Amino acid sequence: MDGTWAPESYYGSMQENYITLAPMTKNVTPEARAKVEEVRAQIEAGNFPIFTGPISDNEGNEVVPAGVSLDRGGIWEMEYLVAGVTSS
Repeated sequence: MDGTWAPESYYGSMQENYITLAPMTKNVTPEARAKVEEVRAQIEAGNFPIFTGPISDNEGNEVVPAGVSLDRGGIWEMEYLVAGVTSS
């Protein structure tokens, strides 16, 4: 109301409790549950980048080289479909 608000994009994370995993059922083995919890903790701590290369688009072009991780800016700039997506 005082003219200071500016629109911005918001991209929440597991660290901020913006997103979370669905509860696991009794069908999940203890070993699998432990691995999921290990990776969840790494993601929440910011130590497990999700979009890490090599990533190829659905035309076979490598768009993210091996060992490179996309930051938020790189994720927002994605203008391609990843390998396996059959749409255009």
